[in-house]
Amino acid sequence: MSLIADIAFCSPLMEATAAAVPETTFRMEDLQLVEDGPAKYLFWAEGGDLDRLDDALVDDPTVASFTRLRVSFAEAMKPRMTYLDATVHDIVYLEMRSTHEETRVRARVPTRAALQAYVETCREKDIEVQVEGLYREEDHEQSRFGLTDPQREALVAAHEAGYFDSERAATLAEIADDLGISRQALAGRLRRGHRQLIDATLR
Repeated sequence: MSLIADIAFCSPLMEATAAAVPETTFRMEDLQLVEDGPAKYLFWAEGGDLDRLDDALVDDPTVASFTRLRVSFAEAMKPRMTYLDATVHDIVYLEMRSTHEETRVRARVPTRAALQAYVETCREKDIEVQVEGLYREEDHEQSRFGLTDPQREALVAAHEAGYFDSERAATLAEIADDLGISRQALAGRLRRGHRQLIDATLR
């Protein structure tokens, strides 16, 4: 099973810029590394003087060039914007996608009551809103590929034992013994688990 690590270090990337505008926080959106060219760093800059930030980027020896991306909404849109309403209820947007038909948001909500209050606020602003799914975060992470618990357990155990390595570090019989099931049962779980992963990710 993968882990989540919180890591702190001093990065040489844009170090001079960060020192010149210490009140600004940089939040990475994307980092693209290319073999025959400069890396491309897309980030949000929050707080501080943007003009001073521009000057600092010009003088930064680690920055070859930059482009400021900005969208300013009309004042008339402010009463209908819902993001601030979400933050009032401690709701965090994790992902947002918009098309000409609708905007879909995946958000982390602290309670059902907070979600209901947010939905009611949207409707008070004449914004049509519908909650299409509500689940515990850990449940979503484990079931998003449609694996059963036994299939997931078998796949994780086989992976951690080195069964999928080019030179297998464990046999089916050894892994099955660790799980307390038969070799045939383990083989079936792995086969069905592989099929489900392929259906969920490649088809």
